[in-house]
Amino acid sequence: MNFKQANQYLESLINYEKKSPKKQFDFERFLDNLKEFGSPHLELKNPVLIAGTKGKGSTAHHIVSGFLSKGFKNVGLFTSPHIINVRERIRIDNKNIEESEFIKYVLKIKEKIEKGMSLTYFESLTIMGFLYFRDKRTNFNVLEIGLGGRLDAVNSCPSDFSIITPISYDHEHILGNSLSEIAWEKSFVIKGKNAIIAPQPREVMDVLIERAKSVGADMYLLCKNIPLKILETSQNGTYFKIYFENKWNYVETPQIGDFQAINSALAWIYLKLNGVEVSKFNPLKIEGRLEVIKKEPLFIVDGAHNPLSIRAVVRNVRKIFKKNPDIIIFGTNRDKRFEKMLMILKEFEPEILILTQSRVKRRIDPGILYNFSKKISFKKVYKFYDAEEGIKFAFDNTHSHSFILLTGSFYLVEIAKKFR
Repeated sequence: MNFKQANQYLESLINYEKKSPKKQFDFERFLDNLKEFGSPHLELKNPVLIAGTKGKGSTAHHIVSGFLSKGFKNVGLFTSPHIINVRERIRIDNKNIEESEFIKYVLKIKEKIEKGMSLTYFESLTIMGFLYFRDKRTNFNVLEIGLGGRLDAVNSCPSDFSIITPISYDHEHILGNSLSEIAWEKSFVIKGKNAIIAPQPREVMDVLIERAKSVGADMYLLCKNIPLKILETSQNGTYFKIYFENKWNYVETPQIGDFQAINSALAWIYLKLNGVEVSKFNPLKIEGRLEVIKKEPLFIVDGAHNPLSIRAVVRNVRKIFKKNPDIIIFGTNRDKRFEKMLMILKEFEPEILILTQSRVKRRIDPGILYNFSKKISFKKVYKFYDAEEGIKFAFDNTHSHSFILLTGSFYLVEIAKKFR
């Protein structure tokens, strides 16, 4: 089996990232399956679980960056989704799992499935990550929850540290139709000892605090009992100060956007509680978050796929780049609140709106997006069923000083990367 065949085998499994789930995950079945692999999740050193709606991946990457900047080695990182290559999901010291190792663990998965075990795409990758980190004896393990928390495969791992990033509406068909229901599902990553929590709407915070109290966790509430003040946001990064242990601490991240102050502050608190003090997060590269793909014309991509994230994109584009995009390229999935997202993007009043789709099965038809966009009176609206053609059309209608923004889906960001 080569790497392409290994990836194709995984892709052949049920993939709830690319299609809408029709039933809840069988968490008990997954725990039983882990036993068949030797329960690797119980052998991981110093795991931290990160749940939330937005900022999980950025927070995770900031933690790894903090460790590496202080000379720590052998730090495991499990995230999702990937942008270019599935091996991005399983890393040690910011290096993707090697193809040979990836193949080895896929073969282990394949062997169990052929003997009757039932595993989804995400469950398989989670087990592969657990096995890889166990075998490599990683010293710290940064684990991003895929969806929700209570029934998520990653949440099988015990942890003394949990981080909850900002929670908003997303995956309502699975997690619930109210913020309190969504928060309840995600709150189950809080298992005791330490809970680091981002600023949240009141109904969300109430649920998280109740959960933390019920398991006896110490709470670190950013912007509540831990003050944070953003000092500067620019194309060079974000600079802020955070009040902790009776003093102001000054911190810098190269990541663009005021929301990155929240993400990096959550990471900073976790690192500080583990005896690591960081003033600058470096090295650090996070794909698909206000990422500049080209400068002439300016081409920025962001994988924002819910209204809260789209609102952050609009706010930060105006604040940092000081101008509105001339062309917006947008596409998303059927389970997303596309009407709200497009209404927020309309505030830019772009000259051209290009509606397209990614290659995942649960993508929404650009025709549906087109009909809604015409209703709310975008100036010029075009639809493309091939995203590459849509992006090419955007470049054909620009000059060197134009500004193109692509957003709505990380799966679109993957396609956009070809235009670097």
